[in-house]
Amino acid sequence: MVLTLKEYRNWSNMVSMIVPVALYALAVAVAGGFSDLMLQISSHIDVAEIALKPILNRECAVGLAFSTLPAVAWRFKHRLGSITPALVRFLIFSIMPSVVYIYCLVAEKYLFIYSNFLFGLLCGAIIFMLISRFVSTSSLWTLSTASAFLAWSSSLSIGSNWPILASGMMLLCLYAYGMENQPDRAHGVDVRSSHIRVLCMGVLSVIGLGAYVALRKKVVYQDLSEPYLVMHLDGILPGGNGIRTNKETAAFLSELRDLARESTMQGRTYAVVPDCAGWWVASDQPNLLPIDWPQDTELHRQELLARVILSMDELRSSNDVLVQKGRARSLVTDLAPKQTPRIVDYVRSKYTKIHEGQFFEVYR
Repeated sequence: MVLTLKEYRNWSNMVSMIVPVALYALAVAVAGGFSDLMLQISSHIDVAEIALKPILNRECAVGLAFSTLPAVAWRFKHRLGSITPALVRFLIFSIMPSVVYIYCLVAEKYLFIYSNFLFGLLCGAIIFMLISRFVSTSSLWTLSTASAFLAWSSSLSIGSNWPILASGMMLLCLYAYGMENQPDRAHGVDVRSSHIRVLCMGVLSVIGLGAYVALRKKVVYQDLSEPYLVMHLDGILPGGNGIRTNKETAAFLSELRDLARESTMQGRTYAVVPDCAGWWVASDQPNLLPIDWPQDTELHRQELLARVILSMDELRSSNDVLVQKGRARSLVTDLAPKQTPRIVDYVRSKYTKIHEGQFFEVYR
């Protein structure tokens, strides 16, 4: 990213990037947590699994394959007649993404994998810019490369392994590349015409606005569509005032609230495993475990898991462990987890179950 934007040429920019990282490392070291920081970072060393798998997939490959068509047209331009490379580039990078997006919108699905398709298409456009020496004549290569990097960064997530958050940036870069510097005419239509530009931008704007309004209600991440969000979380989830969810999730959180209150009324503290990290944001009791989300991805190393287990065992005499009977995601997807988190297996094998509800078990 630094090389792409040529930030290294300005020392003040380099300082502004390095100083926050240095200060953070210093603060962690002063607090005595530097070894823990390095342990957590080193627990995720599978680059192919973490950094590449979310974006290098079938949909990305399809986008990359389509992006080669302008290069093929440019290579055989003398044999294509009126079908010019400029027209092919305009169709592939400006029109096709919009058409596919309209289809996804109408079908109300494929929107996440569509972002992978856009990523592949954008990567192909960046490569084609390099091959055609487009880099030296336009700043679009810099913007496209930065957008691709941000799209990749946004896909590095446990819950959402898609570059969907950067779809808008990628779409605009593709549209601009398909329209910029088009000197050829095809079938009597000048693709550089301002009228064509205004028309395409107008269509994209209408689609984008319509998509936001429609999809904001129909596609709710990790929840059901808007008509099913009938339960208010006021008084159920700490800090959840104004949030609505489906009946199943509300019942799940209500049971968690009741069990937490019961433990508190008995003069005991409580811990929740393996999900519900958001519970601790505004809860009356702070989380006594060293991690809010003790799932296997976060406790990848045995040393990290052992630290959480030790902390839980030290609190055992006065602490209840609330164990989910299923992963929180299954409340919406109805997908059973492939395997039980190791922290849950430990609690069930070493602790005594004193209560079982619809969604939670209580262990001491």
